[in-house]
Amino acid sequence: EGDGGGGNSSVGDDVRKAFALFDKDGSGGLSSRELSGALSKLGVDASTKEAIAVLRRFDADGDGVLTLVEFDQLVAALLKSQGGGKQVRAEVRRAFELFDADGSGSLSVDELHPALQKLGLECSAAETARILREVDSSNDGVLDVGEFAELVERVERFQGKSAAAGGKGEMDVGVGGG
Repeated sequence: EGDGGGGNSSVGDDVRKAFALFDKDGSGGLSSRELSGALSKLGVDASTKEAIAVLRRFDADGDGVLTLVEFDQLVAALLKSQGGGKQVRAEVRRAFELFDADGSGSLSVDELHPALQKLGLECSAAETARILREVDSSNDGVLDVGEFAELVERVERFQGKSAAAGGKGEMDVGVGGG
């Protein structure tokens, strides 16, 4: 029973049942093909290429399949990226997909920079990197759709305050402590 080397007692029953359902061949691990189907059922429209990228990202032991524990981590990340189950606005999701040039499901600094420009923020590469670090709550060096949605909300609040003050305002979009 592939459990990712133990530690699966913390995995919830709902995740356990979903994993068993998606593990079509009963191998105890989800292949990229099984994962693609699982992602679809979880509301994530992912191509095979994207499923392979997700598999690589969450396959902690590097065996090419997701164990129950690894799948549990993926589900937790998906819930978090969706704002803990909160719906990300459709236009924000579409914008995220547009700027996710490599289809990885995350925005790198290089992908975030044009997104910030589109949001009306003129900032340097260094400022873009700082903003990414401040909004990157998962500390993985990229923004998932939930983190991007949080950034968009902060920018919108900032722009509202800035416009009300009648000025352009400082580049600080209200993220982090600084």
